[in-house]
Amino acid sequence: MKTNFTKRLHKYYIKKDYKSLDQLLSKVAPQTLIKFCSGKYEDKEETNNVYLNSLIKSELWLSSPSTFNDPFDAFYNLDYETHAKQSFNYIAKVHYGRKIPKIANQTALRELLNKFESITRNSFTNILQCSYVACFAEKDNLSSCRMWGYYANCHKGFCVEYDFNALSKLKILPILYTDMYTILNGAGSNVRELSLKLFYNKSKEWEYEKEWRVVASEPIATNQIGRTTIIDKPKAIYLGCLASKKLINDVSKICVEQEIELYQMQMIKNSFALKPVKIEINRKE
Repeated sequence: MKTNFTKRLHKYYIKKDYKSLDQLLSKVAPQTLIKFCSGKYEDKEETNNVYLNSLIKSELWLSSPSTFNDPFDAFYNLDYETHAKQSFNYIAKVHYGRKIPKIANQTALRELLNKFESITRNSFTNILQCSYVACFAEKDNLSSCRMWGYYANCHKGFCVEYDFNALSKLKILPILYTDMYTILNGAGSNVRELSLKLFYNKSKEWEYEKEWRVVASEPIATNQIGRTTIIDKPKAIYLGCLASKKLINDVSKICVEQEIELYQMQMIKNSFALKPVKIEINRKE
């Protein structure tokens, strides 16, 4: 996704101009997106797997930002003094019709700013604790060894391909890759603008991922590592080249039941490359 298109999409989102947002997406969005999954079983018996459970229920798994592999992702630097000054003046203008007079006592001012910083940081922390994110990549990353290594349990997991129309219902947006670190002051920002700054800005080092995200929130913090939301069934599932027999069998059953195309990545001989090979499965009668 070109940067200028991403910026326009973000602008339409902030302004709630969903008509323009949908029109631009219809022109520039890819037909499908893929989501890499670790596919790890959470117990020794290999019966509990949140990713497989989500597929069975036609749900999408969204993770807490606390599980991200990039420490700068969803992390913020808060310019609380600017935030405090702008907020105080805004309150004064609305309620008193003038700016709040200067506080002569610098000690009192510093105490006030410290209290305001604590309140503001708690507010942003609460936003993070109430938010859950699903990350997708454009399909030309399907054969990326880096992506399989980072996000699919070292090629032991799987990758799910969704039609973009299914994801557009969930207000999916592309990541803006930038060299400018996100500094928040909060004042004058609406919830959508803060969400974009927190969850949709990343360093240009990650630009190769061509990432898109769905962000959902809960009314109160639950401290869970993830949650689910309903989604249309996938177009296809791709198993990693090192997927276990157990995972292959479990995913195959889901594909048979839901009539989903199944592939497995294979290492191309004499090459540092991967390719998807279709697995013929017995269709449900």
